[in-house]
Amino acid sequence: MMAGTLSSIYAYENGGSTSFEYEPNDYFDATAGTVIQGGGLRVKKLTISDGVNPSGNIVTNYSYLNPVAGLSSGKPVSVPLLSFTTPFYGSGTTEYMLQNSVIRLEENISQEDTGILYSHIRVSKPGAGSSLYEYLIPATNWDNSWGSDWSPTISNFGRASCVSGSYMTNEKNTYPFAPNTNYDFERGLIKKLGQYDENGNKVSESVYTYARSNSPLVINALRFEGNAGAMAYSKYTLYAGVGNLIAQEDNTVFDAPSVIQANHITTSYLYGSPQHKEVTTKTQVKSDGSTARTYFKYIKDYGASTSSDPMVQSIYNLALQGVNIPVESYSQLERNGVNRTVSASLMDFKTWGFNYRPSLDLPFHQFNFLNAVGVSDFQPSGITGGVFSKDSRYVARETILDYDKNANPTTVLANGINKKAVITDQLISSPVAIFEHAGISEVAYENFELHYLETGFTYSVNPAISSFVTTARSGSHAFSLDAGNTLSRTVTKFTGRKYYLFSLWINTATSGNINVSTNGVSQTLPYSNTGGQWKYYQARIPVGSFPDSFVISFQSSTAILIDDIMFYPADALVSTSGYDENSFVKTSTTNTNGRAEYYIYDKWLRLKNVLDDNKNITLKKTYISKNDQDNYKAEISYDANHANTNYPLYFSDGALSNWDSEGLSYTWNFGDGSSTTNSSALYGQILHTYTAPGSYSVTLTKSLAPYGTVSDTKTVTVTNSTENVRVYGGGMTISFYQGTTLAYVFNDSDFASGNVFVGSGTYNIRISAPGQYTSSNPYGYRSIRYQSYTTPTTGVVNDCLISQPANNYFYYFNGVNLSGKQQISFSTSTEECVVEEVQ
Repeated sequence: MMAGTLSSIYAYENGGSTSFEYEPNDYFDATAGTVIQGGGLRVKKLTISDGVNPSGNIVTNYSYLNPVAGLSSGKPVSVPLLSFTTPFYGSGTTEYMLQNSVIRLEENISQEDTGILYSHIRVSKPGAGSSLYEYLIPATNWDNSWGSDWSPTISNFGRASCVSGSYMTNEKNTYPFAPNTNYDFERGLIKKLGQYDENGNKVSESVYTYARSNSPLVINALRFEGNAGAMAYSKYTLYAGVGNLIAQEDNTVFDAPSVIQANHITTSYLYGSPQHKEVTTKTQVKSDGSTARTYFKYIKDYGASTSSDPMVQSIYNLALQGVNIPVESYSQLERNGVNRTVSASLMDFKTWGFNYRPSLDLPFHQFNFLNAVGVSDFQPSGITGGVFSKDSRYVARETILDYDKNANPTTVLANGINKKAVITDQLISSPVAIFEHAGISEVAYENFELHYLETGFTYSVNPAISSFVTTARSGSHAFSLDAGNTLSRTVTKFTGRKYYLFSLWINTATSGNINVSTNGVSQTLPYSNTGGQWKYYQARIPVGSFPDSFVISFQSSTAILIDDIMFYPADALVSTSGYDENSFVKTSTTNTNGRAEYYIYDKWLRLKNVLDDNKNITLKKTYISKNDQDNYKAEISYDANHANTNYPLYFSDGALSNWDSEGLSYTWNFGDGSSTTNSSALYGQILHTYTAPGSYSVTLTKSLAPYGTVSDTKTVTVTNSTENVRVYGGGMTISFYQGTTLAYVFNDSDFASGNVFVGSGTYNIRISAPGQYTSSNPYGYRSIRYQSYTTPTTGVVNDCLISQPANNYFYYFNGVNLSGKQQISFSTSTEECVVEEVQ
């Protein structure tokens, strides 16, 4: 039964998981008077783990018991039908008669759903109390009636004569297996919700009642089939076009644990419109005796017809399209039998025309009414004589003056005073620029994102697509502006404004000028080498004497990169945003003063860093995964074969992982009485020299927020050896001489062991290596070289000798000083010598 069930979800980046525990369904068999296991599974427990702290797991338990009976609250809609009775006209023993009257089946032939429904489900969390849900589950298998319009379908048995049909009777759930009246529109509705604290005391309770949306459309049907010389038939009904709407909700809050009622609110819902089934009145009666009512009017409630009134015509158009959104709502408070309207809101519409699409009926004004004391003479909106009317005390809080071609508002007037221009990217449907105290026609803005902007500039020279480069300041593209190419736009002057601001961002390696022309008046904006960075430039343009409409244009004296051009009234407040063209996440915001923030995301599109306009990190977020946390450990790594006195021993952290190392710190204690050493190098790399032989306890401590601190301790055995310079080689014989005395000689078998050392000092080194370049061996080596170092990045020495064609030729590196060196390596190369010593 469990095979194939979802047991866990591990797809979380932080390493957490959600696990599921199941148990078989069960139900109370009314005939047998006992609990029976039903088909399928139900959730028993849900565990959510963050993958880091098991004690912080969130566990949710589910119980399906009826709290009154203490037994399963499960009920089957139907039970499997695996047999039925057929007429038998013979005689014999009861066993014989039954054997010949009952047809046994291998498959369930019930026409009903055999799923288990539960009337009670308790959801509990340790330490957080529980919630008990009670559901309506009408018209199930053992119900003989429900309400006034449901009873199980009866299969009738008809005969042509009065000859006995043995065990044939008129019965439900039998041949010819007609379905019961469908009642799924009421099953599963919540009936009651009780909230309990961790001690089992009831904290609150909500009780729900419902009403039919309308009388059902009744479809009568007949099913009949012959059955061994008799007729089996069923008359049944099907319901269509019906549902349930919430009629009342009673909410009670108790003073636990005494269950004394503290607060009670009854909310009733009225569906009073013949045009639709939306809520038209919501009434709340509170325990303090007050009654609050909210009335709603929708598009279809106005019964509009075609009219010269713009609002009426829009309501008519929307109704024809089947749109039934709210138009007005108003709230009244009743105390001591007196009703007073305290608040209301109304949205009016008008028909908006577009150049490249059909007209649309969209919001025009948002009106509000608010009066703390309330008024008794509020006039709800309506249509009289083809004219729309509303209460005269409404105040226009917001007016939409224009839309773009995708029906996004472009100019919004708040409180009849404050104008706001909103420029929306047509691809990602998100605002890229907002100008407070200016309208859409009174500003110019271009971000070069290759998506149409109604505020964009035109070009005197039509640019190639290659001019839109990806080295953008914000977003995904900037523009490569050639010298002499003029960008221009016609704007409407904001009445009464004396100055406008022209601004743009420039990235250039040269110096030059932006020549700005407004209404034929020129102004120069000089720029200089920006050092490969984006720099903000701004000019203040006097426009007091300009006409209502004028042209702003500009060009550059040299080719430059530009981005985010703006032209707007000087007192306007501006905010621009850049977005990633693939993921659509916001990548930057810039305010009126050119101060910017940049946003960096991880591969899961979660915010990782916030940068200021100098690209300094102002916010860093780290997301810990379970795997990263498990891999976060310290592990001392060093060369045990090289642990000699007076030799710089190389230590590092050998624990590899994928976590971000920024902010990672290492502390080393080498156990020889020396002071504790901190290291910020990659993997904590550090050199330490022991001056005396012995065993030392070395401890590495590693810290990184928010992973915490971990440590590792190892015993390092240091020997008193003078042979502490490791030698690497291969395919050659190497002899070390001190003066004329042979000190060491190594060949391939020695190098294969990996443990070849010589003592510190100065050596004359002789090398014999077959396979050199000759005319008969054009692929042989052309040089032989060595490298020695104190560490891989310090005290590095290189030298090289050209190969000779003679057989058995010896190569000599004389006076090689290995004092303080960690290793020396020898190799052959097919390249000529081009190296030089680097200290």
